[in-house]
Amino acid sequence: MLRDARRILSIFVCAAVASTMAALPTSDVSADTIDGQFSQTGALASGFVLNLTIAGRGGVPAGSTAGSVALNVTAINPSAAGFMTVWPTGQPRPNASNLNFVVGQIVPNMVVVPLGTDGKISLWSYSTVDVLVDVLGWFPAGSFTGLTPARLMDTRGGGTFDGAFSGGSKVVAGTDFNLTIAGRGGVPAGSTAG
Repeated sequence: MLRDARRILSIFVCAAVASTMAALPTSDVSADTIDGQFSQTGALASGFVLNLTIAGRGGVPAGSTAGSVALNVTAINPSAAGFMTVWPTGQPRPNASNLNFVVGQIVPNMVVVPLGTDGKISLWSYSTVDVLVDVLGWFPAGSFTGLTPARLMDTRGGGTFDGAFSGGSKVVAGTDFNLTIAGRGGVPAGSTAG
C-alpha cells in the first residue's frame, strides 16, 4: 500500500513539501488510481504520447491555480532499455529524458513539471513500459518557474539544445567541472534566478 501519496495514473500519479509547494493529505490507496481514471490501462507503448490529466485530481486544484506539480514517475517492466520524457502538454517533446531504464529494472525518479494550459502533462517512452505516476505536491501558478526540459550537457556528443557543452571527454572522477546554467534553457542570465 502507498502511504502519503495520491495515485493518479495506473499505467499508474503522488503532491512534497517546499516553501511554495502545497502538500497533499495522507491517504491509503490501493493499486488503482485515486479516482479510477487511467487505472490499469496497460503499458505505455513505445513512441506513443499519453496526455495525462493532473489538475483536479489527487489533491491538485482544478483550473489555473496549480502551475507545476512534483511527481514520482516510475518505469516498470520495460520491454527494452530506454528512457521516458515528461513535459507540459501543448509543448514540443524535449530531447531531455526524465528517467532511464534497462530490462529487469524498476526505476523511479522525481519530476517537477509545469502543467499545460489544459491541466495535463505528456508522457513518452522510447520503449514499451508500465508506468506509475504519483503526485507529491503542486506549486501555485507564478511561484515556481517551470521550464520545458532542455539538455544542458552531453559529454557523449549527442547534442544539447544550444550546442554548448556537447562532446568532449568524460568527466574525470575526483575533478571539478563547471557547467554554465544561467542564460541557457530558459534560466535567466544574471542574478534573476535564485
